Order: sequence, then structure tokens, then C-alpha cells
Amino acid sequence: MEEKPPALPREAWEEDSSSQDSNSSQPQLFYDTTTMQPLQLDASWLPIYKESEEAVDFIVAFVSRLDKDLHKFTFLKSTYVLCKTALKHGLTQGLDLFCQTCEVVENIKELLEKEPRDRLSSHIRYLAMITIDELCLVENVLEGKTKSLLSACFSSVLYLHKAVGAEREMPHHSAALYTKTLKSMDKMLRTVVLSFPVSSVSKELQDIFELLLEFTKSQREVVRDRAVGRIGILTNLLSSYSTLKASVNIGRDTSGPICPEDISVPAIGRLVGRLILFRYSNEQTSYTAFHALFSLAEFLYKARPRDGSDRFTWEAVTTSSLCSLSTGDCTQVMIPLLAGILVHGISRALV
Repeated sequence: MEEKPPALPREAWEEDSSSQDSNSSQPQLFYDTTTMQPLQLDASWLPIYKESEEAVDFIVAFVSRLDKDLHKFTFLKSTYVLCKTALKHGLTQGLDLFCQTCEVVENIKELLEKEPRDRLSSHIRYLAMITIDELCLVENVLEGKTKSLLSACFSSVLYLHKAVGAEREMPHHSAALYTKTLKSMDKMLRTVVLSFPVSSVSKELQDIFELLLEFTKSQREVVRDRAVGRIGILTNLLSSYSTLKASVNIGRDTSGPICPEDISVPAIGRLVGRLILFRYSNEQTSYTAFHALFSLAEFLYKARPRDGSDRFTWEAVTTSSLCSLSTGDCTQVMIPLLAGILVHGISRALV
């Protein structure tokens, strides 16, 4: 029986499959469409259908399968192919309805939740991250689902038992795969944030920061360090948000460019407190928190109204790089920045 792969592009999957052991017991990358029991759904109306017919048909068939675990790799790959091709050719019309009907986001979330946390033995997490990286660029697909999906992503990766600092204890393949997976999650997180419409970016960031703050309360130090690392990814993104957002064109924003002062995230006060605590702790998280705190200070500086005291405050932060400041001094540097954001937010709300 002839087996056929999903439609192009395939670069990401060829790279992925070449990194796996030849003796791997993972499912085949291709699928036989004659064994599927598809839903009674005619997706041929999709503008992308002619370009990615096999990927669309597989996703439709996957939804009604009882043995989803046997076909989870190809489901993720088909979703990746579909979104990437649609974005490349400008054929995303109707994809949001298709993904909603086939519960694509829910299926990805379920696959991540089923992955064992005591080992990293497959590429499922990695494939899920690069798939979401494409999926979030399709308008409306993640609307109302971002928080629950990212929660599944964070839990699946941050709670892995093997510590980042103890990668030497992992088999070489697992350590390399973990690094690759973490990098793909960080890239996905940036893309997700930059894909938010300007009108909702503050609320979405609030939700993400609240998720990560919960992980910083974990009893395991490595989980706390990983969570602070992801906070650092976001604070670094925030410090350059205006420039990066202007370079992203996904056809959704109609309200023009956004300035740092337009972003209002109530959780920032809690972030500052947690990062200062970690910065001056004896944990390995101290180094990670230092970089996150510096990026957050830069964002707060850019976002506050300018006055004569700003120059001194920012010079205090940049000159010391937060290295020689005591806990009290660091707090004194951050308080005026936070106060400026609070006053500015209240002023805008009263206008």
C-alpha cells in the first residue's frame, strides 16, 4: 500500500526526523489515508485546500480517531504544514472556523498534557511548540484559548524532572532535545505575544505573567529557575516591544503603533517583587532573575512619563547593572519606576 506524506513545506520535519535515532520506536512520519474514519466534514471550500489537501484531510480524520496516540506526530505535522502553507500563500481565510470545528487547539493541549513528566523521550513537545508558533499567526485561532494552551505548554516543559543544570545526567540525545524544545518554546512565546492585537495585548500579558508567577512558587528550584527564565524572555521582549511589533505584519491591527506607556499589566508589581527576591537569593535563579529584572527596569523606564528624575534613575540602574546594589537599594530604584506607571495608568483612566 502506497504511503503519502503531507504536502510541502517539509524542512522542519526533515530536520526533526534526521535528529532521531534510526532505531526509534516512534510512529512513522507518513500516513495511509485509507485507514482513516473521517468526520462528515467537507473542507474542500477552504482556499488552502488545493495546496494542502492531504494535511486538511488528515486533521479532519484525526479528530474522530480512537487511537490518536498512534497518529499524534502526523497530526502536529499536518497542522504545521497547513498553517505555514496558508500563511505563505495568503490563504488563511476560513482556517479559524476549520480549527474550531476540528478542535485543533484542544487536541494539541491534550497531547501535551498526556506527555510524561519524568522523561523526555519523544519530539512531541518540540513539534507542538513549532506548530503553535505557526498556528498563532492565523487570525482568531487562539482567541480565548491562549491562556489554557500556554498553561499546558509551561506545565509540559517546566515540570520535566531532569534539571537544566543537571543536563550532564541526561543521555546526550535527551539533553539536546530538551535544549531544542526550550528554545522552540521561547520562540513560540515571543511570536504569540507579538501576534496579539494591540487592543488585547495588556490583558494577554497579564494572563501569561500570572501563569509564570505560579510556577515561581514551585518547591523545586529548577522549576522556579525555568519560570523566571521565561519571565526574562517576556521582559526582554517588552523592553523592545514597540520596535518588534512594528516589524510584525499579520493584518490584524488597525489602531496604529503601540507605545510602552500603552501597555498596562497589573502583575508587574508582583513581578518586580519576585524578581528582587530571586536576585538576592542563593539559588541558581539569582543569575536568571538579574537579567529579567534589568529588562523589566528598562521597560518601566520607557513606559513612565518623563521628568527630571528619570535620567538619574535610569543611570542608577544602567551604571550599576543591578550588580552592586543591595536589596534595599534595588527596591528604591524600582519603586519610582513602578509609581510612575501607576500614576500614568490612573491618569489615563480618568481622561
